[in-house]
Amino acid sequence: MVFFVPRSENALRTILCALMLLLVLFSGCLGNTSNEKDTGAVDQENEREEIPLSVAFIVDQQFFGTENDPSYMAQKFSEETIFEITPYPVESEEAMIESLRFGHVDLAMMDAASSWMSWKNYGLEALLADEENYGRTYYNSNAWVKSDSDIATYQIDDDPLTDPFSLFEGKKTCHTGWFDSVGMLLPMGFLLGLGYANVAGNPNDVESLLFTIQEFFDDEPPIPEAGTKYYGYSGALRCLFRRNR
Repeated sequence: MVFFVPRSENALRTILCALMLLLVLFSGCLGNTSNEKDTGAVDQENEREEIPLSVAFIVDQQFFGTENDPSYMAQKFSEETIFEITPYPVESEEAMIESLRFGHVDLAMMDAASSWMSWKNYGLEALLADEENYGRTYYNSNAWVKSDSDIATYQIDDDPLTDPFSLFEGKKTCHTGWFDSVGMLLPMGFLLGLGYANVAGNPNDVESLLFTIQEFFDDEPPIPEAGTKYYGYSGALRCLFRRNR
């Protein structure tokens, strides 16, 4: 059983809703006939078998010791339901995919592109998706370039013989982060899918994406890590405007 939803600030609420749905699906385990006495119902409640569920979470130091701490949530939900929740901390969505792939966890919450990769490459299934206020369960990814670059010139020259994407190889690029949907997986999937880039290494190994990026683009700047100034959406734009290109 696999559970994929996009990560967001409302992650705790999303997971709780998903687990509540699972509780409804297993509600037969709690049922008893209307003719049972109260004491019999209590005995049945005490004798019911708890259902173990392990859930993968991205490690986030700022949530430790708060109500958003996965351990706290797991304990509270285990106390109130037939599920015995075990949080399984991981450091990346890549690790989430691997933990699901090899059966270390039952559920995981991850971004859309990682979910798609999990389904496409490993046959994992999506249980729920988070719907945004505008009614979509997906979003778009855009590539930005400097207006005076040759890529921009090819894009706006209305010449069918000039292809801006053919110029991407060897360029210095700014990504939002490693294994991030918008800044990594979607654009690389586009380039690979249309034949602009070729997979380096084992195509069945998620690590091959890193090798592909290193071979296709310039080695500098390196892919940013969480907490650095060029990480995330704003960090990628900062990288584009402040670094020498």
